[in-house]
Amino acid sequence: GIYFYLCQMAFGNEGYFYEWGYALCATTARKMGGGIGSGTVKETVDYCLQIGLFDKGLFDRWGVLTSRGIQKSYVIVLKSKNRTGTELIEDYWLLDNKKELECQGVVFVQKNKEKIGENTNSLGENTNSLGENDHSLTQKESKVKESKVNKYNVHSKEMHESDSLEDFFETIWKLYPIKKGKGQISKSKKQTLQRIGLEEIQRCIERFKEDMKDRDKKYWMHGSTFFNSGYVDYLDKNLVLYHKS
Repeated sequence: GIYFYLCQMAFGNEGYFYEWGYALCATTARKMGGGIGSGTVKETVDYCLQIGLFDKGLFDRWGVLTSRGIQKSYVIVLKSKNRTGTELIEDYWLLDNKKELECQGVVFVQKNKEKIGENTNSLGENTNSLGENDHSLTQKESKVKESKVNKYNVHSKEMHESDSLEDFFETIWKLYPIKKGKGQISKSKKQTLQRIGLEEIQRCIERFKEDMKDRDKKYWMHGSTFFNSGYVDYLDKNLVLYHKS
């Protein structure tokens, strides 16, 4: 039952993997009910990793639960829907059909695809050398403003999207009670959260708080854990899927 529940979370979230860690044992046990304890969840996951129901290498390195079987099922869904432009994280992919999928419009990306951008606000060359007239500072400010305007014209769309994404994340971060690990949320994860939407993320947070109301806050997930993977158990579709099963 625990194994199929975790597979269900994979299918219901990203489709081919489930971000999960031992910190979620208690949460998983409570969501499943039926007297299951967190220790049983941990033992079961360990056993599934040991016998290959989940790939141990990917779990140890990336903290994800997946397998060749899960990914084969996902490929069948992809082909049936004939979708193009679907992004798959190459670091998580276990199958040998990358070229075939790429021909069908699937794009493989790296897990850490967000590169640290160059510092576009670096100090410019010092044009205020001795002997220049009193207007040198004004000229420098004018050049800086012109440079920024040009940069904004070229990258205005990207900057707007980035600002919007950060504003969204700041909003949901303020809603979560345990504000630790903020810097551990990647850009791609923020984009996933933004696609889910503010209202549903709010519901996830409220469901989690209700789930934990009788437990000391020192046992609550850090914000980084919740927004990286913990929220998944509380999504509308996953609650519906599990209750139907």
